[in-house]
Amino acid sequence: MNPVSNTSPEKNFKKTSTRVGRQLLFCFIFLGLCSCTTSVQTLNGNYSDIPEGKLPSQDAIQQKQLEKLSPAELVREGNLHLAKDNLQLAKLHFSLALKKAPHSPAPYVGMGQILQRGGKLKEAQQAYQQAVKEGPLHRPALLSLAILSRELGEHETAVVFLRKLLDRNPGDQESMTELAITYDDMGEEMLAEPLFSQIVQTQPEAASAYNNLGFNFLLQGRYSDAITALGTALGQDPGDRQILNNLATAYALHGDEDKALQLFEEAVGKPAAFNNLGYLYMTQGHWDRAEEAFLQAMKLNPRFYPRAQENLDQLARLRSRSEP
Repeated sequence: MNPVSNTSPEKNFKKTSTRVGRQLLFCFIFLGLCSCTTSVQTLNGNYSDIPEGKLPSQDAIQQKQLEKLSPAELVREGNLHLAKDNLQLAKLHFSLALKKAPHSPAPYVGMGQILQRGGKLKEAQQAYQQAVKEGPLHRPALLSLAILSRELGEHETAVVFLRKLLDRNPGDQESMTELAITYDDMGEEMLAEPLFSQIVQTQPEAASAYNNLGFNFLLQGRYSDAITALGTALGQDPGDRQILNNLATAYALHGDEDKALQLFEEAVGKPAAFNNLGYLYMTQGHWDRAEEAFLQAMKLNPRFYPRAQENLDQLARLRSRSEP
């Protein structure tokens, strides 16, 4: 593969302007490499498909002791079990909390998180909606519903809830970050940038803040700015693979293939580095270079054959669509 580090970036990498190209790049960054950056009541449905929450020993005394806890204590314990991925025990605590306080939003949020982890997104959305109904200003409910709405592609709904949180607390960094991520997801990078920049100013030592800003610059096609921001992030957290991948992507799109391969290799190994580089070439419409990179990945490690072959098949489909 011929290096391109000594040639003009504009001649080797065009900004992703087509719908297909941007979608490929966006999927590559979010799915392939990095990230910018979580019953007794029925809710017009039920929680019966969640495994029943039971105490390990089924001890009647323990059960009675558990039932003596207040709703707030049950929610707190449920969240602790949720953090440990003990979903059955978490459900038991949230269910008991709902029995005692059926109009409390917190147990519904807990139930929503259990459903969401199980991939039951619509049911989780119902739980979060009920939580918001019971507590219109309940921050965890609004934040959870906003993030899930974005995952479901309901971006405008997510924006409404996040703005509601920020109207109430303009300094809420988490809500600000989620709003900026939502704008990026919508293709409104210019709306996201000032939010990410504000977060960097208030959290100058946070690697994640610079990583998110650098990701935003990547989507805008501002690769030099992305390299600067992501380089700062990597300096603050040298071992973070997501930052390494983002920075490698920025160098690749800027035209410095050698540096990109070096960083990709450091993050994921040499075969995967060529596979990632090939995918980036594909997002930019450089079919020959993409094919060469995928073949190199397969040559270096046969275990990459299925993944690289799938990319080669996608490359062939894109090539055929682009031919006059």
